[in-house]
Amino acid sequence: MITTQQLQLLKEGNKNAFEALYRAYNARIYSFVLSMIGDAGVAKDITQDIFLQIWEKRLNIDLEGNFDGYLFKISQNMVYHYVRRELLLQNYVDKLSNESADESVE
Repeated sequence: MITTQQLQLLKEGNKNAFEALYRAYNARIYSFVLSMIGDAGVAKDITQDIFLQIWEKRLNIDLEGNFDGYLFKISQNMVYHYVRRELLLQNYVDKLSNESADESVE
């Protein structure tokens, strides 16, 4: 658990506060993402992206809000974004494969 004081330091750009946040939440976030994705490599990458986004949007952190909820909502949104992107890519590949198959039949 991270304290309000640590969150304030994080908002101010304190790298030690960010490292404390990372140590406190990395394993839990990774496990959460892995449970949704099922691929360890992808889960690791998404977890890193989540912490990068936290750093980039640190000024938006609500010190009075539920930080755990905020962090896990970001995690969930990042997973959904990944899945959406993968589905779009797969649909595109399928469409190209079908068009190639149709052309070779003709």
